[in-house]
Amino acid sequence: MSSDIRPELVSVMRELEAMSLSCAGPRGRLKILMVGPEGSLGAQMVLTSCSRKLIEHSAVISSSPLAHVLIELTRQQHVQCGDGGLFVLAFAASLTRAALSSGIHCHHMSNAYSTAMVSDD
Repeated sequence: MSSDIRPELVSVMRELEAMSLSCAGPRGRLKILMVGPEGSLGAQMVLTSCSRKLIEHSAVISSSPLAHVLIELTRQQHVQCGDGGLFVLAFAASLTRAALSSGIHCHHMSNAYSTAMVSDD
Protein backbone atom coordinates (compact mmCIF):
# COMPACT_ATOMS: atom_id res chain seq x y z
CA MET A 1 0.00 0.00 0.00
CA SER A 2 1.36 3.40 -0.83
CA SER A 3 2.33 5.65 2.03
CA ASP A 4 -0.17 8.36 1.03
CA ILE A 5 -3.21 6.07 1.43
CA ARG A 6 -2.51 4.92 5.00
CA PRO A 7 -3.03 8.38 6.63
CA GLU A 8 -6.31 8.72 4.72
CA LEU A 9 -7.54 5.35 6.04
CA VAL A 10 -6.47 6.24 9.58
CA SER A 11 -8.44 9.48 9.24
CA VAL A 12 -11.55 7.61 8.02
CA MET A 13 -11.29 5.19 10.96
CA ARG A 14 -10.90 8.11 13.37
CA GLU A 15 -14.05 9.74 11.92
CA LEU A 16 -16.06 6.52 12.23
CA GLU A 17 -14.88 6.03 15.80
CA ALA A 18 -15.69 9.62 16.78
CA MET A 19 -19.13 9.48 15.13
CA SER A 20 -20.11 6.28 16.92
CA LEU A 21 -18.68 7.24 20.34
CA SER A 22 -20.38 10.63 20.28
CA CYS A 23 -23.77 8.87 20.05
CA ALA A 24 -23.17 6.20 22.68
CA GLY A 25 -23.96 6.14 26.37
CA PRO A 26 -26.05 8.38 28.59
CA ARG A 27 -24.37 11.53 27.26
CA GLY A 28 -24.63 10.47 23.62
CA ARG A 29 -25.76 13.14 21.21
CA LEU A 30 -28.19 12.90 18.34
CA LYS A 31 -26.98 13.40 14.77
CA ILE A 32 -28.87 15.31 12.12
CA LEU A 33 -29.18 13.39 8.86
CA MET A 34 -30.63 14.64 5.60
CA VAL A 35 -32.52 11.70 4.11
CA GLY A 36 -33.68 11.74 0.52
CA PRO A 37 -32.40 12.95 -2.84
CA GLU A 38 -29.64 15.53 -2.42
CA GLY A 39 -30.75 19.07 -3.15
CA SER A 40 -34.40 18.12 -3.58
CA LEU A 41 -37.39 19.49 -1.73
CA GLY A 42 -38.31 15.93 -0.74
CA ALA A 43 -35.31 15.53 1.57
CA GLN A 44 -36.18 15.07 5.23
CA MET A 45 -34.20 15.90 8.34
CA VAL A 46 -33.86 12.99 10.78
CA LEU A 47 -32.45 13.16 14.32
CA THR A 48 -30.95 9.85 15.42
CA SER A 49 -28.27 8.11 17.42
CA CYS A 50 -29.15 4.69 15.97
CA SER A 51 -26.09 3.10 14.36
CA ARG A 52 -28.21 1.51 11.64
CA LYS A 53 -29.45 4.91 10.46
CA LEU A 54 -26.03 6.50 10.84
CA ILE A 55 -24.31 3.95 8.64
CA GLU A 56 -27.03 4.08 6.00
CA HIS A 57 -26.64 7.84 5.50
CA SER A 58 -23.05 8.69 6.43
CA ALA A 59 -20.79 10.31 3.82
CA VAL A 60 -17.67 8.85 5.49
CA ILE A 61 -18.76 5.32 4.65
CA SER A 62 -18.48 5.62 0.89
CA SER A 63 -14.89 6.81 1.00
CA SER A 64 -13.15 3.53 1.85
CA PRO A 65 -13.61 -0.17 1.05
CA LEU A 66 -12.26 -0.98 4.52
CA ALA A 67 -14.96 1.26 6.01
CA HIS A 68 -17.54 -0.83 4.12
CA VAL A 69 -16.25 -3.93 5.91
CA LEU A 70 -16.72 -2.19 9.29
CA ILE A 71 -20.22 -1.19 8.27
CA GLU A 72 -21.01 -4.79 7.40
CA LEU A 73 -19.75 -5.82 10.86
CA THR A 74 -22.17 -3.33 12.38
CA ARG A 75 -25.04 -4.65 10.24
CA GLN A 76 -24.21 -8.20 11.31
CA GLN A 77 -24.37 -7.09 14.95
CA HIS A 78 -27.87 -5.70 14.36
CA VAL A 79 -29.00 -8.91 12.66
CA GLN A 80 -27.58 -11.17 15.38
CA CYS A 81 -28.39 -9.11 18.50
CA GLY A 82 -30.46 -6.08 17.56
CA ASP A 83 -28.26 -3.78 19.63
CA GLY A 84 -24.63 -2.85 20.23
CA GLY A 85 -23.91 -1.49 16.77
CA LEU A 86 -22.33 1.72 18.06
CA PHE A 87 -19.95 -0.27 20.26
CA VAL A 88 -19.01 -2.63 17.42
CA LEU A 89 -18.36 0.28 15.06
CA ALA A 90 -16.28 2.22 17.62
CA PHE A 91 -14.29 -0.85 18.67
CA ALA A 92 -13.59 -2.04 15.12
CA ALA A 93 -12.63 1.47 13.95
CA SER A 94 -10.30 1.91 16.92
CA LEU A 95 -8.72 -1.51 16.38
CA THR A 96 -8.31 -0.85 12.66
CA ARG A 97 -6.83 2.60 13.24
CA ALA A 98 -4.28 1.15 15.68
CA ALA A 99 -3.39 -1.67 13.29
CA LEU A 100 -2.96 0.68 10.34
CA SER A 101 -0.84 3.03 12.44
CA SER A 102 1.43 0.14 13.42
CA GLY A 103 1.97 -0.87 9.79
CA ILE A 104 -0.47 -3.73 9.25
CA HIS A 105 -1.73 -3.73 5.66
CA CYS A 106 -5.39 -2.85 5.09
CA HIS A 107 -5.96 -6.07 3.13
CA HIS A 108 -4.98 -8.11 6.19
CA MET A 109 -7.48 -6.14 8.30
CA SER A 110 -10.22 -6.59 5.70
CA ASN A 111 -9.57 -10.35 5.49
CA ALA A 112 -9.59 -10.68 9.28
CA TYR A 113 -12.94 -8.87 9.60
CA SER A 114 -14.43 -10.87 6.73
CA THR A 115 -13.38 -14.08 8.47
CA ALA A 116 -14.92 -12.85 11.72
CA MET A 117 -18.25 -12.19 9.98
CA VAL A 118 -18.64 -15.81 8.90
CA SER A 119 -21.11 -17.38 11.30
CA ASP A 120 -21.05 -20.99 12.41
CA ASP A 121 -24.83 -21.36 12.81
